[in-house]
Amino acid sequence: MLKNAHSSISYVFRLAPLSAALKTLLSLALAILVPVQILVIEKLLNTVTEYISAGGSITGVIRSVAVLVLLFCLQAMISHFRDCISLSLKRKIDYELSAQIIEKYRKVRYDVFEDSRFYDTINRISEEPSERLYDFFHSIVTIVSFAVELICVMSILMNLSVFFGITYGIVLLIVSVLNFAAMNQMNDMLYSLSPSERRLAYLENIISNKTSLYELRVYQAVKNVLIRIKAENDKVLSQRLKTTISAQKFCFLANIATVAWIGVVFGFLIVSLKGGTASAGIIVALLSMINRILSSSETLSYEVSNFFRNSYITRCLFDFFALKEETSKDVVLENDVHTIEFRNVYFRYSPESNYVLEDINITFRSDENIALVGCNGAGKSTMILLLCKLLEPTEGSILIDGVPLCDISREQLAGIFTVVFQDYGKYFLTVRENIALGRIEAVNQDDELIRALNMAGAASDFPDLSRNIGRLTSNGSDLSEGQWQKLAVARAFFARRKFFIFDEPTASLDAQAEDNLYRNLKEKLDDKGCIFISHRLPSAIMADRIVVLNNHRTAETGSHEELLRKNGIYAEMYRAQAEAYVQRPGKEVENEAD
Repeated sequence: MLKNAHSSISYVFRLAPLSAALKTLLSLALAILVPVQILVIEKLLNTVTEYISAGGSITGVIRSVAVLVLLFCLQAMISHFRDCISLSLKRKIDYELSAQIIEKYRKVRYDVFEDSRFYDTINRISEEPSERLYDFFHSIVTIVSFAVELICVMSILMNLSVFFGITYGIVLLIVSVLNFAAMNQMNDMLYSLSPSERRLAYLENIISNKTSLYELRVYQAVKNVLIRIKAENDKVLSQRLKTTISAQKFCFLANIATVAWIGVVFGFLIVSLKGGTASAGIIVALLSMINRILSSSETLSYEVSNFFRNSYITRCLFDFFALKEETSKDVVLENDVHTIEFRNVYFRYSPESNYVLEDINITFRSDENIALVGCNGAGKSTMILLLCKLLEPTEGSILIDGVPLCDISREQLAGIFTVVFQDYGKYFLTVRENIALGRIEAVNQDDELIRALNMAGAASDFPDLSRNIGRLTSNGSDLSEGQWQKLAVARAFFARRKFFIFDEPTASLDAQAEDNLYRNLKEKLDDKGCIFISHRLPSAIMADRIVVLNNHRTAETGSHEELLRKNGIYAEMYRAQAEAYVQRPGKEVENEAD
């Protein structure tokens, strides 16, 4: 906890050294002003008493009043200036931290997203990390300032009476603990989700999601979901009511302790005044500041509660920054890419899991079209992720023209490959911005944009390049899955890279659109290489070479004709799919009879 606090303070001072230093100094100054005001009020009242009783000079009274007014003005000015500095510090932290998080996301290794141990870390830092970091720093500064104020006030009380000072410290501690317990319960209720709240959030999501709502309406299940939402909502309200009542018990006990101590203060001060052991000035000064002194305990409890709550978030933030980053030697490839080689490649996602790829040895030429085929889970998409340097081989190596992939920079690799992933991105931008994402400098080159759309078979779907996609704007419109996929393929064509990789690029397309796409690939890629994954084997016929993965290994390689003659795994898969397209005898007659 202390190490995390030290790290947070150091980090905030690195992000905004001047603002952090000013906020700390101004908070400490405000803390010191409280006991100073007590002493000045005592001096003023004693001077007034002396002036009235002994007929002394009015100069002392005026001087004390002037000092007190100056202190109040100074307090107001410092408080206002601190608030302005706090706002500036918030903005600085938000700007700098957001930039660093984005840069970290750019550099972090992709495999951390596959590791369940880091899922919570990555999820937590998405919850307003700059706000959490600022709140954590603010809590630390406030707690330290309160400690300074407490020491100064207790020294004044100890001069009046040791018993009085000790009693103040004990009561303040009790009240702070009770307030902390109450606030901790309320924070747990507000910032953590119970199972009922998770179910409620899920049900509210599916009732507002267009895709699930369509299905719910078809099955007439909306009413059933609404009933469940009401039931879960009742549970949540009941849980929150119980928590609030429980928290108020602690607040009630804290108020009793406060009232009891105020009674003791009044009694003690009256006795001290009668006995002549305390001046009227110090008594009135303490009474005038008693509300300020006691309200500090509530502030302390709140900040301590925030400290513990935000400590976990900031720890997750530092864990995120400690995640492993991609490394490379930035070797420059002098010539165009000619070969891509998988050499003795093994891969598994964790030491405890089974291998997804085993002993992969295969070389691709940059001028051939390769079809990767195999059953689900054979490792096809994993090979693509490895080739794109999003994952690293557990054993073995991947070489591009003899250069280890791990030595090639991300920037240079981006100039070699263009990829359409199985789970492609859906960007709520204009059509032209979607297509030009990999060459944004060419976003206004309409001829090239239209050419890419034509190659993807999507020109008729997107006649207006400035059309807004998505519902972020009033004139935006949704797309079908097939249109989204065509847009992703057009983006790949527009990128103009040396090697194309398609992972199930036609899963959402109809058979005719798929056939047209692959014919475009064959005709217009010229001397560029291509690797594509497809479960529809008829498309593999157009490939120069087919690689069959089975049981996580390379099982067969060859052209379509060669593999059919081998009569192995590919031939069996191809015949199974072909039979599904062949109409059984009598089927047409049966359909007509129906």
